[in-house]
This record gives sequence, structure tokens and C-alpha cells, in this order.
Amino acid sequence: MKRSGLVIFLWVLLGAVSLIRIAITHKGIEDIDLPLIEILTQIETNQLEQSILLEHAIRYAQEGDNVDLARINFIKSDSAFRYLAKAVDEDLLSADEQVSLYEDYQSKSSSYDVKEPSLVVEEVRNRSYQL
Repeated sequence: MKRSGLVIFLWVLLGAVSLIRIAITHKGIEDIDLPLIEILTQIETNQLEQSILLEHAIRYAQEGDNVDLARINFIKSDSAFRYLAKAVDEDLLSADEQVSLYEDYQSKSSSYDVKEPSLVVEEVRNRSYQL
């Protein structure tokens, strides 16, 4: 009976050690990956809104019936577009900071590939400057 108790204790101990290792590995995911995903989602949302505002601005610029109202609407769409452009730039800087955290974490742990998030942020940056 003592032997089976010892085996059970060792299995429980092994399970606890495994859970601690998993918790340490997943800490990097919740501290770095999730905020990066949230930032990239916000960037995407802002860029979609910019696209809509750009279409509105073009439509208002082409209107000839009510010039004053079209000019006012164009200015509103243009200023909202520029506001979102600044927000995207700020979000890109935040994403760069997250990637730096990711790289720091990578230097301490070998469970992640550093290149992937850097490439994602760079691709988003390239797309935002093409608009």
C-alpha cells in the first residue's frame, strides 16, 4: 500500500510540475500575443473606417449640386480620415512595442518564433502607407 501511495504522490508531483511549465509558457501568450492581436484588430478597423471616409470624401468632392454642403461634408470626412490615420500610426508604434516585448521574451524562452509578429506588423505598416 505504501508503494502505490508513493506512485500516486509522484504522479501528482509530476502533474503539478507540468502545469507550472504550461502556465509559464502561456504567460507569454497572454501578456504579448493577445495585446498584439488587439492592436492589429484596431488597426484593421481604423483602416476600414478610413476607406469608407475616403469614399465619402471623393463622393462629396464630385457633388456639384450643393457646393457649400458638399464642401462641409468633404472637410468633415477629410478630418475624420486624418484623425484615424494618426490613430493607425499610434497603433503601429504600440504594435512595435509589443513586438519588442515579444523579442525580449523570446531571448528568455525558446518557445516562440520572433519573426512572425514582426512580419505581421511590417505588412500592416506597408498596407497603411499604400492608402
